[in-house]
This record gives sequence, structure tokens and C-alpha cells, in this order.
Amino acid sequence: MENHTLPADLLAFFEQEIFNREYWAVIRNNMANALVWQESPNPRLHECFAKMLADESESSIWRDYCLQFLSECLASSSDPEAIKAILTRYAQGKDGLAGTAIVNVGLQESAGRMKPDETFSQQLEAQLADPEVVLPTKLSILAMIGKRNDVRLLPLVRIYATNTTDGLRRCAIATLGQIGAPEDLPLIRAGLTDPNRSVQLAASAALKAMSQRK
Repeated sequence: MENHTLPADLLAFFEQEIFNREYWAVIRNNMANALVWQESPNPRLHECFAKMLADESESSIWRDYCLQFLSECLASSSDPEAIKAILTRYAQGKDGLAGTAIVNVGLQESAGRMKPDETFSQQLEAQLADPEVVLPTKLSILAMIGKRNDVRLLPLVRIYATNTTDGLRRCAIATLGQIGAPEDLPLIRAGLTDPNRSVQLAASAALKAMSQRK
């Protein structure tokens, strides 16, 4: 993986063997890393990951990996619009893959490779309210609201800062630290005495983050 100029025959071997489910996931992951970390990756490499991602007989863990590797291919792909379309489509789901796609849309947005329109913010709002959207994806959404500086959704984040689910409280408070207003300080400080240790740590970090934004 540390060799970024592997010979063509070895790269071709990896592109073939990465489909082999007899390997442990970590071995397939290592081959994928070697492929995407080349100085000049195959501009059609994204097609391998797109194919495995679409294969529902693959494990959910491996499909999640494929979604991440697909995103990594965006900068060097011969068809970046195809990758953007896949990320956008999966980001609209209700399962764990949606959370991974949402995070990667945000990462690519930060890198200047994707420009989600206003409907993306509206989509995140709807997914947070949807009881069928899985918890890990809702956690990713709350984190992404902060990373995107989506202050339009601050009222929703404040509601989740008092949610009965520890993870949602933790992520919402962390997001308030990123984009919250001074009036959010009582909500954040309340987290310092939360029964859950992870919420306390998030509140402490959020207070520090808010102080640095002044």
C-alpha cells in the first residue's frame, strides 16, 4: 500500500482479485487502498467499486467500504459525474449506507468536487425526522450539519440536544459547538452533567469550540 507506483500487472491482478470473496475483508481492503493510492490510478477504477456496491449479495460492511473507495476515486475518475450520481442516490436512503454516502458528499463538497444544492439540506432535515432512518445515519447527518455550517437546521439540532438517545444528544451538542449561537450555551453546559460520559465529553469539547469561534 505504501508503494504508489506499483507495476501494471500487479494492479491488474488486484483489480481482478478484489472481487474474490474468499479473501478476508481486510485483504480486499488492502488491495483497494493500494489501487486508489497510486500516483496515477486507473481512471475507470470507480467501475469496480460501483459494481460491488450495487451487488446486494456482498456483505453490508464491504459495500460500505466500496462506497468510501468510490468517493476516493472522484478526483482521478474518467467519469466523475457517475460517481457523484451514485453518492447522491445512496445519500437519500434510510440504511447505514446512506450515512456513509452523506459523509462523503460532505467531504467532496469541502474539497470543492461536489456542490449539493439547497435540496440536500432539506433532504437531511427529512431524514432526521424519518423514524425508518437508522440511528448511525442520523448521527452522520447531525455531524454533517455542523461540518456544512448549515445554520438553517439549528432549531432541529437544538431539539436533538435533549433527545433521550445518548448518541443523538452527543452528536447534537457537538454540532452546537460548531455552529451554535450564544443562546445555545445553556444546552451545551447541561451536557457537562449528563449521565452519559460521552455526552459530557462532547459538551466540554463544544464549549471549547464555541470559545474559539468568538
